[in-house]
Amino acid sequence: MVETAKRINCPACGAKITRQELSLCSYCGSPLGLIGEQAKAKDDATSQRLAKMRQHPEFEAAMARTPAEESPVRGLVVGALLESAGLALVVYALSGELFGAGGGGIRFFPLGVGAVVVLAGTARIVQAARSRTKAASLPLLKRPAIVKDRRSITESKGGKARTTYYFLLAFEDGAEAEFAFPGRGTSHELLVPGYTGVACTRGATIVDFSRIRV
Repeated sequence: MVETAKRINCPACGAKITRQELSLCSYCGSPLGLIGEQAKAKDDATSQRLAKMRQHPEFEAAMARTPAEESPVRGLVVGALLESAGLALVVYALSGELFGAGGGGIRFFPLGVGAVVVLAGTARIVQAARSRTKAASLPLLKRPAIVKDRRSITESKGGKARTTYYFLLAFEDGAEAEFAFPGRGTSHELLVPGYTGVACTRGATIVDFSRIRV
C-alpha cells in the first residue's frame, strides 16, 4: 500500500492545515494539492443555507463592499518620530560631552536614553514593515460564511485591557477555520454562533463581517 502524502502547512501562506480532505486553504484560498482520502460529505444544511445567501438582495452589495483595514502606516510614522527623537537626544548628549557644555547633555539626557529611544523607533518601523509585507502577501477573501463557535482572550497591556475574539467559520465548500477578530468596543455588534453573512478575511484574521440573515 502506498502511503498518502499529507501537508502540515499551506505552501502559500504557511497556515496550519487542520483538515486533510480540503483542497483549498481556508486562510488564503490557495490549492493545497493534497493526495489522500476523499473529501468528507459536506454539512448539507450549512451548505444549503449559505447557498441561499447568494440570492439575497443584500448579497451583491456585501461582496462589493471594501472594508477598512488597520494600516501599518501609523506604526511607520510612530517609529520614524521615535527614531528622530532618539537621534536628537544622542546628539544633545554627545554635544554636552564633546564641547564642554557643563555636561548638560549628559546630566539631563544620558546617551543611553537616546540609544534606547532610537532602538524603540527602529523596532516599530521593522514591525510595521513586516505587517505591511505580510498583509500584501495574503489575499482578501470574501465568502458566504456561518459562525459556528467563538471564544475570547483578554490581555492587559499598559494598564489597558484588550480582548481578541476567535470565531470558527464554516464555508460553502465544507471548509472550517478559526479566525481572530479584535474587539471594537460596545458600539459594534458582536458575532454569535448561528450568524450568517459575508466574511472578509485576510490570512487568519477577520477584517469585516457583513451580516445577512438567511
